[in-house]
Amino acid sequence: MPILANPYIFVSQQSGQIIIIYVNNLILIGQDVRTIKLLKEALRNKYKVRNLGLIVYYLGIQIIRNHQARSIRLVQDAYIRKILYTFHIENCAPASTPIYPSAVDFKPRKPKNQAPLELVKRY
Repeated sequence: MPILANPYIFVSQQSGQIIIIYVNNLILIGQDVRTIKLLKEALRNKYKVRNLGLIVYYLGIQIIRNHQARSIRLVQDAYIRKILYTFHIENCAPASTPIYPSAVDFKPRKPKNQAPLELVKRY
C-alpha cells in the first residue's frame, strides 16, 4: 500500500518491507533477508528486472552501511562537488558558515549533453 505522503513509496503492513520507486529503479528495504528474496523472485517472475546488488549510490547520495554497528550513513559529497563545479567555486576553502550571496558572482556553467530548450519544452 502506498503511503499518503508519497505514492512511490509502498509499505507492506504484514512484513514491514518498503519498496521505493523512482523512474525505473526500485529500492527494497526490509529486516528479513528471506522475505526480500521472495519479493525479488516475485518481481522477477512478473517483470524483466536486474539485481544490481546492495545499494551504494542513489540519486546522487552515497549510502554507507556498517553491518557491525547496524547503521547507515547518507553522504552527499559528490552532489556538493558538482554544485561547486557548476558555479566555478570548486577550489574554495571550506567554512563553518555560508558566505553572503553578494560576496561571489555565481554564474553557472552550461550543462554538458543537455537537450536544446525547444526539445525540453516539447516533452
